[in-house]
Amino acid sequence: MHEHDAHWRDFYDRLAPWYDPGIELWSRVWGFGDSAERRKMVGRLNLQAGHRVLEVSVGTGRNLPFIYEQVGPTGRVVALDVAPRMLRRCRERLEKWGIQAHLIEGDATRLPFASNTFDAVLHFGAINEFSNRKGAIEEMVRVARRGACVVIGDEGLHPEVRRSIRGRLLLRVNRYYAHVPPVDELPPDAQDVGLSWFRGDACYLLAFRKP
Repeated sequence: MHEHDAHWRDFYDRLAPWYDPGIELWSRVWGFGDSAERRKMVGRLNLQAGHRVLEVSVGTGRNLPFIYEQVGPTGRVVALDVAPRMLRRCRERLEKWGIQAHLIEGDATRLPFASNTFDAVLHFGAINEFSNRKGAIEEMVRVARRGACVVIGDEGLHPEVRRSIRGRLLLRVNRYYAHVPPVDELPPDAQDVGLSWFRGDACYLLAFRKP
């Protein structure tokens, strides 16, 4: 593993016990409902009952209830993260919710799955920190089936928000809000590419289909 990525693995391992309270606090401070925004994001996957879905960098599993309610018990939900303590926290939450998902510890740039496996792939919240963003996107596309929807999102301010007082404050608090969506790193033959912002226009969502 690249030294840069190992640093972030250890960071999220330490953060795991405090991650969920931090998300709840941040949502209240900036005036959006975390669950509503995650439901909106999962909606971009166009899921159906019985679909196989992969979430890369699942963290504590906050998106999984919204994925599971779409694919149902006939679907298959697989979730991967590089941080063991994040996965441990995710497993605890799944048991509490009564949701079935397969959790795997692994590297987003070396996904341990066969090509053309999943009907949809989701990643949110870590791609800005990857040492090899293009490689991670290529892996998400590789494991997706033809015609599958891939949704990628992370911190990144809407252009108009960057010029506002709130935007300038966010950039002071967290330099990752200066990131721009990795449109140039998508496959050249990606179809139905769509770019939008959510979570108070402080995060981007990049959705496309594998040809």
